[in-house]
Amino acid sequence: MENLKTGSWVNGERSIVLAVFRQADGNTVAVVDAIRAALPKLEAQLPGSVRIAPLSDRSESIREAVHDVNLTLMLTVALVVMVIFIFLQRAAATAIPALSLPVSIIGTLALMFFLGFSLNNITLLALTLAVGLVVDDAVVVLENIVRYREQGLSALEAALRGSREVAFTILSISLSLVAIFIPIFYMEGVIGLLFHEFAVVVTMAVLVSALVSLTLIPMLAARFLRGDQSHGTLHNPLARSFERAFAAVLAAYQRTLDGALHWRRTTLLVALLTFAGSAWMFIAIPKGFSRTRTTARSPSSPMPARTCPTGAGRAAAARQRHRARQPPRRQRHLVAEQRRRAHVRVAEAARWASGHGQRGRRIA
Repeated sequence: MENLKTGSWVNGERSIVLAVFRQADGNTVAVVDAIRAALPKLEAQLPGSVRIAPLSDRSESIREAVHDVNLTLMLTVALVVMVIFIFLQRAAATAIPALSLPVSIIGTLALMFFLGFSLNNITLLALTLAVGLVVDDAVVVLENIVRYREQGLSALEAALRGSREVAFTILSISLSLVAIFIPIFYMEGVIGLLFHEFAVVVTMAVLVSALVSLTLIPMLAARFLRGDQSHGTLHNPLARSFERAFAAVLAAYQRTLDGALHWRRTTLLVALLTFAGSAWMFIAIPKGFSRTRTTARSPSSPMPARTCPTGAGRAAAARQRHRARQPPRRQRHLVAEQRRRAHVRVAEAARWASGHGQRGRRIA
């Protein structure tokens, strides 16, 4: 439909801008890919003088963010494997828990696909956090198996006895981690919607890692772990220096633990005071959904420069601080009242514009 009151230009040329919006449950990246795949067919049906060119693509920022999280995930896996090798000091012992990482992640991805989750910043962040949690169970099981292997037991017997002893420990650790994320399942509002997938993905990763640690790790240890090496056999100066540093840290920890056990009442009093101070700070710290102040960084100054709020900005910040100090039910009431007033102002502006337009047409 031709409209003489609006127009659009791109690079100084007359053009028609068509905006495509995804549905509420749609995937931005999938929608953009489908549009780009359909553009050649549409352009083939147009005259030769007409060109189709994308102006704005919101999927680019999403792709870059997912790429950054993927890079962080790979670096996290590499660092975890390196730390395991530094402590275990054997390639075979390092490869066994390292293999549990991809197996646990693949199992978590399978459960995510079954539940209809997608790979986004939240779920990838959960997988990145779960890498450290996943490898803990494997290291606990492997270390116990290595202990029996160094005592002279066969590989199969050491794997069976070592995994049987720590099975209850692995289950208790995993269930404790799951219990931490249970309150997030029932959170309401924007925070609950935002972190629901995060809690579900971390929970699934922890449960899958517990299963992998009690099944795959003993099997690999019984097959590939040898008993002719021990932690005391160090073959390079780097390992010996690390062992000396670790021994120094262990000795310092032992002295500190002896002092804490000797002064038991003082240690208990300090713990109670720390708990009370944490509770007081939790109550005293201001609470809110986001930061109440904005900062801006000028190109010539390395330090962030605070913005100077106007009178309306100071009033809005004061209302936000007042709302943050209210109980949750009162906060929801204040937000609903603010939205109702905004709708009223929009409706009044629309009625004024409509009346002004009709008066102008009568004058014409």
